[in-house]
Amino acid sequence: MRLARDGFVIEVHIQRGQPLPDWYLDEPPLSEYAAFFLRAFDKLSSCRSIGFSEGPIPWTAVNDFAVSRGLDTEMTKALETVIMALDRAYLTNRDRDKPRMAKFKERAQGG
Repeated sequence: MRLARDGFVIEVHIQRGQPLPDWYLDEPPLSEYAAFFLRAFDKLSSCRSIGFSEGPIPWTAVNDFAVSRGLDTEMTKALETVIMALDRAYLTNRDRDKPRMAKFKERAQGG
């Protein structure tokens, strides 16, 4: 997830020929299952309700995703567990970063 958040920095480092950060170089390759869960999380993130802020990914969306992919009961339970854990982490980090992002937007708008 850090790469998704900081990916633009990596591209700049590569373009400028600068050394890459250790967290990027030391990142282990993703297993087939990890890649599946991360792709699923990315797709399911579009199912969030949006009002005053983003809501959690609905369980029904996760279940529909599992059914559409023909997952068995065991894999469906694993998908639910992983997606809900990723979603909690995403929402927690988003809420934690709100004040910092508000300051960034204010500066960007010349305030």
